[in-house]
This record gives sequence, C-alpha cells and structure tokens, in this order.
Amino acid sequence: MARLRPYLPLVLIAVAAFALRLAVIHVLRPTCAAGSPKGITGECFPLFGDTQYVTVQAEHLSQGHGFIDSNTILYGKAGPEVPGAAHPPMFTIFLAALDKVGFDGIRWWRAATALVGSVGVALVGLVAWRLSGDRSNPTGRRSRNVGAIAAGIAAVDPLLWSRDADLMVESLVIPLACLVILSAYRLWRRPSFSNASLLGIAVGISWLTRAELILWLPCMVPMLWGLKTPAGDKVPERLRFGTRVGLLATAGGVACALMAPWVLYNLGRFQHPVYISTNLGMASLLGSCDATYYGAELGYWTFECVDPVDTSKVRDDSESERLLSAAARTYIGDHPGRTVVTAFARTGRFWAVYQPIDTVDRWDGQEGMGTFVARSSWVALMVSLPLAVVGGIGLRRRRVPISPVLAPVLVATAAATILIPIPRFRVAADVALVIMAAIGIDITWQWLRRQDKHLGPATEDPIPIT
Repeated sequence: MARLRPYLPLVLIAVAAFALRLAVIHVLRPTCAAGSPKGITGECFPLFGDTQYVTVQAEHLSQGHGFIDSNTILYGKAGPEVPGAAHPPMFTIFLAALDKVGFDGIRWWRAATALVGSVGVALVGLVAWRLSGDRSNPTGRRSRNVGAIAAGIAAVDPLLWSRDADLMVESLVIPLACLVILSAYRLWRRPSFSNASLLGIAVGISWLTRAELILWLPCMVPMLWGLKTPAGDKVPERLRFGTRVGLLATAGGVACALMAPWVLYNLGRFQHPVYISTNLGMASLLGSCDATYYGAELGYWTFECVDPVDTSKVRDDSESERLLSAAARTYIGDHPGRTVVTAFARTGRFWAVYQPIDTVDRWDGQEGMGTFVARSSWVALMVSLPLAVVGGIGLRRRRVPISPVLAPVLVATAAATILIPIPRFRVAADVALVIMAAIGIDITWQWLRRQDKHLGPATEDPIPIT
C-alpha cells in the first residue's frame, strides 16, 4: 500500500477531472437535438456531424451489421448493408462494446468518454512525473509535484474537457498519447525488442483511432536512431546499426500488424480500394476553394468548397472519396502559389496566432465549442506555449530526447497545414504541451529560487522510466 501512496494525488486529480466533466455533461452542456439554437451557441451538446455518424455506426455494429455508412441511414438513402469507413474503427468499437454490455444511449457514452479522458489526466501527470524525476529517487517530492501540476492543468484544460464531454474520438487520444510517450521513453532507457513491441502496440492502437497518428512513429526516429546500451556500471555505448534497425522495424511492424485486419476488411467491401478511411478527400476539399484561399476565411474551411461536387449518385464512400479527392487535387494544382500562402495561414490559425480574434470566433460558432470554451482554450494555449518551450529546452539540456513529446505537436501541425486547422487536431498536441509546460513551471520555479542567495540550486537527473 505504501508503494501506491505517491500515486494518490494523481488519482484524486483524475476523480476531480471526472466530476468536472460530468458537471459539464449534465449541467453546462446537456444533450440537445441537432439544429437546436442552444447547440449553435454552445449551451448544449447537439448530436451532429462526426459524432452522429459514429454513434449510429456503433449502434448498428452492436446489432451485427458491421461498419455501415451512417449517412445512408440518417438520410434514408439505403439500408444498413452499405459499407462505411469514414473514420478508423477504434472509437466505433469502443461505443459498440458499451452498447453491447448495456451502457447504451448518448448519456452513458458521454460519461464513458469523460471517464476515459479522466484516466488520461492521470496519465498526463504520470508522464510529467517520469520525465522530471530523479533516477535515484523516482518518487521524490519534486517529481511528484511536477506530475500533480501536469495532471491539474490537464484536468481543467478547456480543449481537453470539452472534447471528453462532447463524445469525441479525441477522448481516446488523450490516454493513448500518454501511453505512446511512456513506451517511447521506456524503450529509450531500456532498449529491447519487447519494449519496441510495446511502443508498436501503443502506436498501432492510436493509428486505429485516428489515421494520422501513425506519423508519431517516424517523428521518433531521431530518438530510436540514437539508442544506447542501458546505463549501468559501464559508459553507455551506441547500439549496433543492425540492432537499431531491428528495434525500429519491430515497432513499425507491430503497429502495421494491428492495422492489417482493418485494411484487409476494407479491401473486400468497397467499389474502389479503401485502406484506412474515406475521409481524406472531404478534409482536403473543405479547405480548397476560393472562399478559403482568399478573403476573410483564408486558411480555414467551409462547406462551400464541397457543395459543387455532386455525390448523390455514388454507390459507396469509396466513390465519394474519389470525387472529393479529385476536386481537391484539381483546385490545389490550379492554384500553386495561393496553396503555399493558405498553408501558412492554416498553420497560423491552428495555433491561433494568425487572425486570432476571427479564429476564436470560428471555434465558438463554426466548431460549436461555445464562447467560454473557445476563448478560454485560446488563453490556455497562449499561456502553455512559452512554458512548454522552457520545458523542452530544459529536457534537451539534460540530454533527454524530446522527439516523443514533440511528435504529437509536429503531426497535429502537419495535419492542420495540409488539410484544415480544426482545434480537434490539437488535442494530442495539447497533451504534450501540458507535460512540457508542467516541467517548464518547475524549471522556472527552481530558477526563481536560485535567485535567492540563501537557497542553493536544486537539480535532478531525468527519466526514471521503468
């Protein structure tokens, strides 16, 4: 029991985070019908868009219909036999499993995603704890405090709790991002094929949750390429070339093995080949038209870009994907110069540094976040960014590779720059920022303490990953 006592603060913070999310679900944003005026202002949770698609698909999956195209059910176009793969399968499987065991209905599902996100809060604290701890004393007070700070920030981060309460797939991304980071640092500290497999499993499950998350693994190549023998009595030496290649191949191979059944399943269902999902064409075209390449909406997205494409006669999602992707490629190819300008604008909007007032207003209305969540998310982002930079610099000065915590930031930024800069893409990046910001707070506090000549420096070695 004494060994578990240091983890008690993280558990208590996670419980408080769950209570906050339940309060949001039942008091601040109760479920309402799609198209409700209160849903537009963020006063309630309207069931529409991706959330509606996944919930309908989950209901039919639990009834044995497989992964169907929810839009054909919602708009009465056809029966449940039409296949669908607008998203990777993990979130649908998660909701269908809940439905199968009796936890059916939107309220139960929202509570379940809030619970998963709250577990993620505790894991955020655990990652920060492990990154800031002393090798000789991994449960030291200072490292525990950093973990508690990170968990506390994650508990009240508006982007995180709003996604948890709004039945979004990103509630699964929060704990998965932490597990990927933890397994990556475990491999860095103790290189082995079993630890490489653990990293592959974490990345593979993340890939099954959001398609772009497979890119986390390539972003970690600098760390994997510099792996050394475990620290001990001898000076660590760089692993042999073949061993490093083998560890990288093991992580990638395990991730691909987890994705393979979904790919094979899709290849036998559609008119045209589908591998992961059929949403890339839509995401590409939403930000590729005159409205988003010029004028007030520069760098954002609008359905005006999609409206000219007639998909009423397509037989399944694979045909829609082909039409939308072709339209996006055509427009981008006809406007190469503006594509570069728009890409920079998307990046700026994603981090809310380009047209910040307009961008936050779009988070409020267009994304349905509501005024309070949109504005407080922007404030939280502006505060966490400089602190995260301090934390990242501090890790590098300790010779700790930062590619595992940078990977979510880089991948999210790339997705927003290439496709559309919606704040949902930033959830995994926010997890990494919170971790580094907590470390940055600790570094800043220690620096301020050292300004007092009556107090000596306080230093600790990093990474007690076990």
